[in-house]
Amino acid sequence: MLNRNKYIDEIINKLGWIKNEVSLRTSLNLLDLNIHMEHFLLGLLNLTYGYQLENLNTTQTNYASIDLGDSSKRIAIQVTSDN
Repeated sequence: MLNRNKYIDEIINKLGWIKNEVSLRTSLNLLDLNIHMEHFLLGLLNLTYGYQLENLNTTQTNYASIDLGDSSKRIAIQVTSDN
């Protein structure tokens, strides 16, 4: 039980750090982390929900309105941020 709490605390801390880092960088118009977050979230969502998401921006630069897609489950996700 202690390990579970430790892991949950660490996940919360890391996700909080990511949220703050993206917010601060976005406010300065530094968007490189946003692009990396598409790949991070793709892996996280695939692992968590069993999706087979693909980053659509790798097949077509700035794919219109959609960032991640799973054609077999007909799911589309837009990864966005604001400052």
